[in-house]
Amino acid sequence: MKFLKKRSRNGHGSKQEQVVLELYDEKERTNKMGSSRREEPIEMKRIRNKSSAMRSIRIKSRVKNIYFLLGCSAVTFVLLQMMMHMIMFIGDNSVKGDAVNLIELDSEPNVNPDIKLLWSGEEIVRYESKKRHMIRTIELVVAYCNSSLEWVQQDDFLGKISMKGSATVKITIISKCDMDSHVPDFTKDARVSELSIIPVENVGGCDYAYSYFINRYAATHSLNEAGSSVILFIKDTPRTEDYFKRMPFHEKFRSIDEMVNIASRGGFGCGTKPDCDKSPYHSTNDLMKFTMEAYVRQTELNKGYHKAGEQSSADFNVHEYQNLEDFQKRALDWTYASEDHVYVCYGGSFAVPASRIVRLSRRPTEGRVLRDLENVLSRGTIGGTTVEEHYVERTWAGLLSHALTNDQTKIIEEISKGGDVNTIHDSVVGILSVRNHNNTCTKEQVKVLIHEQEKTDALRRKHKEQLRLAKAERKAGVAAAKAEREANVATKKIKREAREAKTKAENEVAKSRGFLKRYEPNKAQQIILFAGPHRSASTSMQRIAFILGSDKVYTQEKTKKQKGNWTWLSPPEVVPSTPKSFEFWLRSLRFNNLSENTEIMIYFNELRKRWRSGNSIIMGGEDLDSCVGVNATKSEDYLDNALSIMPPRYEKYTTVVINYRSPRIEQLKSLWKEVDYDLDGSASRTFYDFLMDPNLSQRLHMIDALQMAAKFLERGLRVSLLDLSGLEKNKIELFQVVACEIMKEECNYRKKMPLALRNKSEIVEELKERANVRTTINEKMNVTQAQLDAIDLSLRTYDCNYKSIFLHKNFQVLQSHNFHKIMRDCFVGVPTATDRGGMHQSWIKILTSSTEELAEEKLAIAAQRQIGYSYEPALGQQIVLLAGPHKAGSTTAQNIALSLATLKKPTYHERWNWIAPPDLGRQGKKAFAYLPLAIRMEGIEGQNYKPREETVEIFRKEVSYHWQSGNNLIMGSEEIDHIAGADEFKAKALLDDILSILPSNYEKFTNVIVNYRAPKIKHLISVWKQVTQSHPVLHGQTFKDFILSDDEFELAVMDSMRLAKLFLDRGLKVTLLDLSGLKKDNIEMYKVMACEIMKEKCDPVTGIPLSLVNHPKMIKNIERDANTRKLRDQLGTSQAQLDSMDWALKMYDCSYKDVFKHDNFTVLHSNDFGKHMEECDALPAVNMKDTLASLKKIIGRTRSV
Repeated sequence: MKFLKKRSRNGHGSKQEQVVLELYDEKERTNKMGSSRREEPIEMKRIRNKSSAMRSIRIKSRVKNIYFLLGCSAVTFVLLQMMMHMIMFIGDNSVKGDAVNLIELDSEPNVNPDIKLLWSGEEIVRYESKKRHMIRTIELVVAYCNSSLEWVQQDDFLGKISMKGSATVKITIISKCDMDSHVPDFTKDARVSELSIIPVENVGGCDYAYSYFINRYAATHSLNEAGSSVILFIKDTPRTEDYFKRMPFHEKFRSIDEMVNIASRGGFGCGTKPDCDKSPYHSTNDLMKFTMEAYVRQTELNKGYHKAGEQSSADFNVHEYQNLEDFQKRALDWTYASEDHVYVCYGGSFAVPASRIVRLSRRPTEGRVLRDLENVLSRGTIGGTTVEEHYVERTWAGLLSHALTNDQTKIIEEISKGGDVNTIHDSVVGILSVRNHNNTCTKEQVKVLIHEQEKTDALRRKHKEQLRLAKAERKAGVAAAKAEREANVATKKIKREAREAKTKAENEVAKSRGFLKRYEPNKAQQIILFAGPHRSASTSMQRIAFILGSDKVYTQEKTKKQKGNWTWLSPPEVVPSTPKSFEFWLRSLRFNNLSENTEIMIYFNELRKRWRSGNSIIMGGEDLDSCVGVNATKSEDYLDNALSIMPPRYEKYTTVVINYRSPRIEQLKSLWKEVDYDLDGSASRTFYDFLMDPNLSQRLHMIDALQMAAKFLERGLRVSLLDLSGLEKNKIELFQVVACEIMKEECNYRKKMPLALRNKSEIVEELKERANVRTTINEKMNVTQAQLDAIDLSLRTYDCNYKSIFLHKNFQVLQSHNFHKIMRDCFVGVPTATDRGGMHQSWIKILTSSTEELAEEKLAIAAQRQIGYSYEPALGQQIVLLAGPHKAGSTTAQNIALSLATLKKPTYHERWNWIAPPDLGRQGKKAFAYLPLAIRMEGIEGQNYKPREETVEIFRKEVSYHWQSGNNLIMGSEEIDHIAGADEFKAKALLDDILSILPSNYEKFTNVIVNYRAPKIKHLISVWKQVTQSHPVLHGQTFKDFILSDDEFELAVMDSMRLAKLFLDRGLKVTLLDLSGLKKDNIEMYKVMACEIMKEKCDPVTGIPLSLVNHPKMIKNIERDANTRKLRDQLGTSQAQLDSMDWALKMYDCSYKDVFKHDNFTVLHSNDFGKHMEECDALPAVNMKDTLASLKKIIGRTRSV
């Protein structure tokens, strides 16, 4: 066209050419006129569309007349018809330029496609928009390992890419093998504007390099920036015909010119070209069955490397995907758009419009898939290859190209009708072939193809045979391993049968001793077993329990109050009843067998007598920590003997109480005091010598509270861990915890005082004296404070080995303080998996290290705790984020969430945690507001918040701790809505900080709740009331003055729609709660929060959450808090002005009407919101600044009389 135009202006060219040029010029004038009318009203657009249609008819008629007037031949007429379609295709928004034009997504399919191009995958499947862009930049992305890239500078490769200089070239080298220094300096060529070298790990083949680039390009480029660019992805191997001919059924490779040309027209330009009788389109059903057992890279085949067995099938398919369908379902949660035929591109090189990638990344599903591809490919072994690379190779074209329309699908099916759906060497599955290849292929071409294919067949058969032999060798090894495993299973079975026989014998002994008649204990009966360990106030607890369980005055007073009683187990036949009597018996068990220990029968009969009398039993001793001693077998036997006196089914009634002392170093120092102090109170050894004792590790079980807890939990017992640090924090006495929380005595819960002790001051004083813990004398230490801190850190790290007990259903913590802090650190980082012996060796290293080495050792321990902890959420586990905005029921929602989360529920209810880190000192429904406020206030003088990074880290640890505890999380504050008032860059930064506290892959589990209040004017008036009442300087300011004030108020505090869009753009699910619908449906907000959002179990008739059925007072308080206050103030405006302002606010909401159609967007109880969205089609989009101006203009008018 341009060439003809130039000749015409020089006075040359035939009459036919000049006529065609007249049509071209007329169309160009139309384009110029159309560009000046782009901002016309809707009515004018309709008129212009009608005139455009009439003009199309005139052009068609004119072309036909030209044909008949000039007497053109049939060929000339076809050319003119093609010219006419080209003119019609250019449309009203064409721009001039020398570069190739790019087309963007629209729903308008390509009519009259070129069938041959369509069959070969070169036809544009769908035009992308009527707005055309010039190609100004070609992004060349090279997946580079160690091949020479000199070929890029040869054969005018860069000239072909730059379209003969009409576009600049940006080269990005994704370097995978630490060969950055070997990359040529391409910037010496004037056509290359930029060279970037990005080093990455050598995993995932070329596909990982491509996905790595795609995700970062999409995150840093807008649609406008990408609209004039094409991205070309290639490997570092030279593009020679010999390389591509080795690929099954690919006649040759496409030239760079062809690839760029296809992509510049909006299509997907694959680097390989199928044989003339094959299509890149595959049968979707057949393709989904594709799988592969092993693979040797094509570059290695070319070099003659065919060694099989270099990589086992287990390493090749680590995640055991059955086929391509299984991979897409499990790894990507996605499948092809077309159920019939899908484009497949082999060879690892292709070109796509940059705008296509950016647009796909903005979509929730495709954007997530692009990110998942990178994550999936990044988990391969360094330098290895996995089956995932081959699945991704068959995914690229189906993801990045456009799906066929129904008409194009019919054309493809017609061409392949009667042809074969081929499976070629297990690598090309489901490829379509033409019904009669003689129409497109000559006999000579077919002969060459068959010859090339036979050569490749022979090579691959040889390779397959080598793989078979290697597989046989591996199978033999697997058989040997299986035999070894079976032997281990048999050994375990023998041991299990021996334990069962022993248990059976013990049961027979128990029956013979009197437990023949079954006894059902009453509901109040229980057994408390104090288990120590040493040096953790265990002796004090035994003395307190002894007094409470044996003091006659106390027990008589208590007997008046309730049925039954507590009794301290101490048989009179053995020793006089003392707090240590049970302890002495436990010590004797370590040195006698069950059959030889005659006292066991005495304790057995005594417990049986008291248990059958309806009493609850309390007993114990710190010597029970021997159950986790050095000799595992003896420890098991010891625990068996200790529990042999218990009644049948004792697990149902028994609670083991274990004390936890912190700082952990204090318990270790106390152990030194017990072991090494002489009778006169002086230490025989220093603490340093004590720690350096090579036999110390054999005593460390005496302070190992958490392994003890794990041991009893394995036996099916309930375990209560008493955090002693919590007693000091909560200012509560040890005897109060024992009586009120462990023994479940009747207590005054305000003062935590047993009712039976109200008038027994002498007993109370004695109990307080018993509980005093002697402090450890720090003389004769010979250890620095830095060394003590390092040892304490190693003790806490060791405790993290048992963090799993924290999630056990039979485990609870009493008076928790330091224990929860230690567990938080455990769940955030992975602890060192060491035993007590290894921990002791680390102490010796700490004590013998220099100051510098000690600092390094401490950092090494801390670093090991900070490694990412992999956690797979439980089925149904979820996170709810309440995002506001202000004055839209947000505080009520927080209050409801807090009430439901803190309510103690039966086990059949969901467990929820309200996020409120104790370290910040803020609790209650406004605790989460600290996070967005600290982020927003950073750098502002006079604010009292912690630094942003420290605050984010505190919340991140709190979230990680509760999330990995298996709980659902609910959190939020209306202060989050300020992100809606920030510009795009700042809003992204603020949202990044807020979302950074959530666990990985949070998009899958998180639901953001945004409230919508209507009428909008009432929301605005409510904002005015809060602002003027919260700031003393604004007291008395009228609504009119508030709107007209020089200090522009922020619509962000009521901007539900932009708030929702910001979260949707991050791939999150958003639920909009239409508050007007609650009133219309006559439903309370707490029922919606509990039943529909938090998914609590609710009564199907009343809608009341089952967890609140027995809490009518709480329901009443929630309902009272939810009452909306009526606006009674004088506004100083007319009703007409208020109606106009409400309309202006609704017009602003319509700017985000696309949110309503988003896949991840849900509306609950839609009423006014749905009505607003129905009106949006007739309303123009306005921004926040224009809306503010409209409000000022409306309220500034003279008030109507």
